[in-house]
Amino acid sequence: MTFYETVLPSSGPRAQNIRLYRNRVSPEHRPLIHHSHPSLELGLFEDFYGTYTLRDREYSIRPGDVFLFRSNEEHYVTNIDSDHDLECVGLHFSPEFIWSPSDAIFDMRYMYVFSEQNRSFENLLPRGSAMTARVRKLIHLIEAEFQEKKPEYPLMIKMNLIEILILIIRQYPEQDLEQMKTRLSVKRDTLARLETVMEYINNHLSEPMKLDELAAIAKMSPSYFSQLFKSVNGFSTWDYIISRRIDMAQTLLSSTDQSVLDIAFQCGFNNSTNFNRAFKKITSFSPKEYRNR
Repeated sequence: MTFYETVLPSSGPRAQNIRLYRNRVSPEHRPLIHHSHPSLELGLFEDFYGTYTLRDREYSIRPGDVFLFRSNEEHYVTNIDSDHDLECVGLHFSPEFIWSPSDAIFDMRYMYVFSEQNRSFENLLPRGSAMTARVRKLIHLIEAEFQEKKPEYPLMIKMNLIEILILIIRQYPEQDLEQMKTRLSVKRDTLARLETVMEYINNHLSEPMKLDELAAIAKMSPSYFSQLFKSVNGFSTWDYIISRRIDMAQTLLSSTDQSVLDIAFQCGFNNSTNFNRAFKKITSFSPKEYRNR
């Protein structure tokens, strides 16, 4: 298996809110285990004949297929054709990367693509369409930006991602787009308060956190805060905390020689069992496998 990841740099605590992976698996290796993650994902299968399971539905995959994965959707490879390797590119990004009120070029409406309220949502983009061909090209352009790191490359990555989301939204019926404008209308100052909480979380990952304390930072009741957080992001506050702790652990496993147990404690886990379970659920690797990949 060959594997690499790149993290988009940014100022502040949300420095790891978009990652790109390229993964190659030969037929003799085990299929990827069941896994899910709070991050949203665009997946491009470049060289793959086999089957893929998503939410108990099995897909027969062809080279060039593009998938969308919502937050916490369980997915995994069930079979790899014996004559072909599996090669795929995965772009993972946090919902706040789209809706952040501190970024003027992004908008909450782009989240409609992944919203549970989107009645037109399909995991597999249409085969043979010009839109899907353009999305494939944009994913390759994003990968090239990550690799080449030319001036202003983070902005180019964001702009390419926006184009992908707009291309997908344009495929939806007009009545769905009208509903999008009303259902995803969250006031900018409310989003700013959510962003403040998420920045606090990212600055205190090694510390215990309580829901009522986070709600107080947002100046909301705990029940309203929990409801709004999940409505905007597609996952719970606790899922977000775990996801960010695993992001931090991935960085430490790749860049330091600290022990797995030390990393677990540094990332806010109180024992190695909970850490290993959470890490494998999100990445499909154990911490040791991830370090030695």
